[in-house]
Amino acid sequence: MNRTIAQHALDALKVQDACNLSGVVHSLDTVVTDLWEEANRIGQGTDWVNTHPIVKAYVDKLASLAGVQVAVNHYETVLEAFDECEKLARME
Repeated sequence: MNRTIAQHALDALKVQDACNLSGVVHSLDTVVTDLWEEANRIGQGTDWVNTHPIVKAYVDKLASLAGVQVAVNHYETVLEAFDECEKLARME
């Protein structure tokens, strides 16, 4: 694993200030690689990775940078993901 889940969660919160889509995408690639390693370790699959709070936080930022965020149910879902990232970030 490149980084711990806690480190990725902290990065997911920090990336919310990013302005470079390319940098966010490259960071997300590392996140997904590590989440897949964790998913395999704990017997989880695609849905676990796709809906992980860290992934949601990154995808929200990508949608923001691309100007394609959708407001329907967006706010609560993203806030829940951010809250979970804060909890995960404190696990170290």
